Amino acid sequence: MKKSHKGFWTFYIIWTIINVGVLVMAVYDTFGEFNKSTEKFWPITVGGLKSYDFVELFVYMFIPLAIFYLTKVVHVHHSGEKIEK
Repeated sequence: MKKSHKGFWTFYIIWTIINVGVLVMAVYDTFGEFNKSTEKFWPITVGGLKSYDFVELFVYMFIPLAIFYLTKVVHVHHSGEKIEK
């Protein structure tokens, strides 16, 4: 595995632990009474971490993976091209 890939996966594991921790704390009312409405998307809309739920968890877990795989696709695409003079 490339060093850059190891760095990404280390970051992603830490990112996942943080996000799952925030979700667990939100569900157990650590930040105040858990807001179960889907009207608020933390931190984009006004609202605290008490509105963090599975939707935010899914989005914040998907974004780094999407960026990682898109950069791999772009890198492979560019490295496979032959440059003509």
